[in-house]
Amino acid sequence: MKLISVREVSVTGRSHTLCSSFLSATMWRVQHPAALLAGLALLLSAAGATGQGTFQNLNFEAGIIPSGTQSGSMVPISSALPGWSASFITYDGTIQQQTQIMLDGLTLASAFISINDTHGRVWGGPLQGSYSLLLAGGNSLFEGGLKSSTISQTGLVPSGMMSILMVVETEHNFTVSMGGQAINMVPLQTISSYTALFGGDISAFAGQTAQLTITSPYLPPPIAGQNPNPVLLDGIQFSTQQVPEPSVFTLSALGAALLGRRVFRRGRYPSSLQIRR
Repeated sequence: MKLISVREVSVTGRSHTLCSSFLSATMWRVQHPAALLAGLALLLSAAGATGQGTFQNLNFEAGIIPSGTQSGSMVPISSALPGWSASFITYDGTIQQQTQIMLDGLTLASAFISINDTHGRVWGGPLQGSYSLLLAGGNSLFEGGLKSSTISQTGLVPSGMMSILMVVETEHNFTVSMGGQAINMVPLQTISSYTALFGGDISAFAGQTAQLTITSPYLPPPIAGQNPNPVLLDGIQFSTQQVPEPSVFTLSALGAALLGRRVFRRGRYPSSLQIRR
């Protein structure tokens, strides 16, 4: 299980030549605490995380990035994100299926989907292991306006599963659905100032084949000017344990952490940085 045994993949054969603005932006990135892996391993071990049925690549470690691929390049979903499909959904409900996603993507407004490795420090390097997936709903006048970013996969949920768990870094919101039904994701543990372990009840789908969908919605007015809405994902697991109701303390701590993160980014993100709109 990825959360217990982590193996870094060598990237010495790849080129990560970054533009000066990209490198400058990384200076404002706060790194994740070293205790992240240990705490999550203990928590999920106790939670009874087990088999994943026919779902695959739930930890995003199965991707193959061609040697020499530079950060910011587009890579085929079939190799970078095996098992998953990815799409944008416009404000009027139009689905725009994607065949490629970014490597270590970065944008200031537009919707995008990115597989991030150890070089992706602006919106977030891996939460665990070698890769995490970054979804970002956004807004761009040059690319069709408001769009949500989403990934989905259809598989068999193992019998006896009660919940789905995932590690998420976000400052706004994200949504999860199973079989077209919205899953209420609650914070179970605050890991850092803007990262938490979330869980949701999927017991109704145990033993059934269903589509899992995770979405980063665009930010609507009056906060649309704060697009994109970056949501970093990792460590998706099914569990035999029920999701407990979050305590008032947990909710308050998470809310305060996310508010602090928003203030931090708003105050330190350079207004002159122009990468993609």
